[in-house]
Amino acid sequence: YLELGRVADAREALDRVGNHHAGSLTVAGLEARLLAGTGHVEVGASVLREALGGELAGPQAYVTLAGFYSEHDQLDQASELLESAASRFPEELAIWFQLGAVMEQRSRFDEAERAFRQVLDENPQHADTLNYLGYMLADRGVKLEESVDLLERAIGIDPHNGAYLDSLGWAYFKLERLDLAETHLRHASEQMERN
Repeated sequence: YLELGRVADAREALDRVGNHHAGSLTVAGLEARLLAGTGHVEVGASVLREALGGELAGPQAYVTLAGFYSEHDQLDQASELLESAASRFPEELAIWFQLGAVMEQRSRFDEAERAFRQVLDENPQHADTLNYLGYMLADRGVKLEESVDLLERAIGIDPHNGAYLDSLGWAYFKLERLDLAETHLRHASEQMERN
């Protein structure tokens, strides 16, 4: 309903769900999105901040609030929150991944790369991180051979992921290997016809 702009229906559905799942981080996230969608971004953020003070104060609450901040161009708040969360939950890969994404959005590429490499140090098979880092490097035109390696590893894990195929096509394009770029971009377009 939120995606369709049917705010009244979204509110009704959320109220029904909320009655059965009070205290749920998912419900808090939906409530925040609904509030933001009706022009109340700060109130939505406060709903998620409350989750940090209660029983929901695990790593995912930080990731959810940081994602909300990012979605609403509050990147300073997102990065501060994630840096704090990384200190509190240093083993939580979702926090490091989200921190990398926020730093990339802020054009702080060295910090983004460090965060992504932190994830890969702990889990070399983290496909989303392999893709994000590989694409970021390719998009900037740096470490292109490594970019290809990272993206091929991601595709090895998830060979039919159109986003990964698209990233690899872009890396090959940046390397001016247009035959390989075209092949991967065509495969990506077949996987993501509606994108």
